[in-house]
Amino acid sequence: MGGGSGQVTLTVTDGGGLSNSVTQSVTVTVPTGNQPPVANFTVNCNTGKARQCAFDGTSSSDDVGVVSYSWNFGDGTIGSVNPTKHTYPTSGSKTVTLTVTDGGGLTNSKTVVITVP
Repeated sequence: MGGGSGQVTLTVTDGGGLSNSVTQSVTVTVPTGNQPPVANFTVNCNTGKARQCAFDGTSSSDDVGVVSYSWNFGDGTIGSVNPTKHTYPTSGSKTVTLTVTDGGGLTNSKTVVITVP
């Protein structure tokens, strides 16, 4: 999808049926080059095993493709497999971070606080 210029008209109508419009010129510029990835993941701590959580970062996205996943599980351990499962030594609150890297070397992270049962 390309950028360009054009006119945008906004029309507002009130409850009594009166309306007013305004027209504005707009220009849309499409970024060029590699864009940073978007890190995203789901977590499920109801795997049937004590203190085990399943992590899935496949909903992360990028214009040139995600090439690596780096997990910080919030208990001093890290991982690079996606999707993955992790068993925690203790229950409680954990801060989990997923960092994704794209083919151009750009990175993005998402951090979520989870509760390990």
